[in-house]
Amino acid sequence: MTDLLKRRMSDQRIMGIAIALFLGAVTFVLIVRSPISIWNNSEILTDSSVFEYIAFGMQQGEMPYRDMFDHKGPLLYVINYIGMLIQYYKGVWYIEFIAVYLTCFFVYKTARLNCNRLACLGTVIICATLLYNYYEAGNLSEEYAMPFIGIALYIFLDYFLNRNISKIRLMVCGFTAGGVCMLRPNMTALWIVFSLAVILECVQKKKLRDLSFFILYFCIGFFVLVLPLLIWLVVNNSFTQFIDCYIDFNMIYSTGNGGKEVMLRRWEAVLFFLREPVTVIAFIISGFLCTTKRRFLDWTYIIFLLVTMVLIILSGQQFGHYGMILMPSVSYSISYAMGWFEKKKRSLISAAFLALLGVIVIPVWMALMRQFVGIYEHRGKSTISNEVAMVCQLIKDRTDEDDRIAVYGNWNIIYILSHRLSVSRYSFSSPKALLPSIEVEYFEELRMKKPSFIVIQNGRMDEIMEAFLEEYKYQKIWFLDGIAIYEKGDSNA
Repeated sequence: MTDLLKRRMSDQRIMGIAIALFLGAVTFVLIVRSPISIWNNSEILTDSSVFEYIAFGMQQGEMPYRDMFDHKGPLLYVINYIGMLIQYYKGVWYIEFIAVYLTCFFVYKTARLNCNRLACLGTVIICATLLYNYYEAGNLSEEYAMPFIGIALYIFLDYFLNRNISKIRLMVCGFTAGGVCMLRPNMTALWIVFSLAVILECVQKKKLRDLSFFILYFCIGFFVLVLPLLIWLVVNNSFTQFIDCYIDFNMIYSTGNGGKEVMLRRWEAVLFFLREPVTVIAFIISGFLCTTKRRFLDWTYIIFLLVTMVLIILSGQQFGHYGMILMPSVSYSISYAMGWFEKKKRSLISAAFLALLGVIVIPVWMALMRQFVGIYEHRGKSTISNEVAMVCQLIKDRTDEDDRIAVYGNWNIIYILSHRLSVSRYSFSSPKALLPSIEVEYFEELRMKKPSFIVIQNGRMDEIMEAFLEEYKYQKIWFLDGIAIYEKGDSNA
């Protein structure tokens, strides 16, 4: 009997290791496409370059919000700062790997509430197809929110299905809520909907003592993450600017600054995110559960999916990476279907469902594997564009490390690869489209500090910049494909 027990334990360990390796392989295939993966040496995209620039500035003693404008949460900059400590420019990819791996693991754990191991792995494969179009080169706030959502969703579901709850789970649930709040607040649908569901259930069943217990330990976990970040901002005189950027600016950004076409943009955004068949299937399955099972959990879950979609499309922007959080979010409904398929193997409906999933999923993974092989073949080769390389080299040759420069446009990769800080708090000029006062403040800083170098991104030259360059007699020293570099003459000293 002892030997049999040992064999079973050994088999379980082997199975656990095999599953862990499988999830690691899935994660690697999904995010090896990053410009800074271990096989790549390319340029990070626009948003990621802003986050890495802020991390670079933090290394030089600058503070987010106070010295460097952006409107994401402070946790995102801390993550990028840790990435910079691991390895300059490329280190944050390892944190991305952990984030996506944890997401896959908790998609698997959520699926285990409905089906066996093989079907759980199938659920991971299906849900992961959403990242094919939504990943968008990575290092984005949604990517780091995914594991928080996956962990909390599992805890909530396990509570409603099996009544499994503990102090540790409550604190972890609060911790994950705090993490997402410190990334971007419009990804918090899970905690809004499921927390209200828990409160309603406790009130209905007159379990007020349990409710107070839930709230206490949830709040402990929440503030364990949030309080240190807020204290850090207060101590470094950055809290007021944090409120301006993270709360006030985001309220304007999320509403599209008004306008007659905001509802049309939101509707178009809904259609954009529903182009993914897996998302549509998840909604259909959830709706089916509500009409057949009619459980409190099923209604809570579909409301959660709907609120998630509303928050994603609130700004009316069709940015694919907004949809990354749908990967853990749809895991429960997809796994329920997989569990049903297990029980109805010989059913014509289950065979049709499996065929439908195959038509949807197999082409995506074939495309992912094609990309994977192509990246492997070109591993180690630098694909930094000639324009970026030449601009950064010129800056390094003509300026000292302590000199500050201006890059006019949304091109923070120049700061990062040239190891130079922005002369202005606004390292990128795009926010002026929403707040014209930013443009005024930006040019006031330029007039006061007169940077030694000004780089104009292709297509970003405008009348106000032309007037500034003429007024202070900047000389054009380099021009290529619409990119221009201007240098401050001695007369401007």
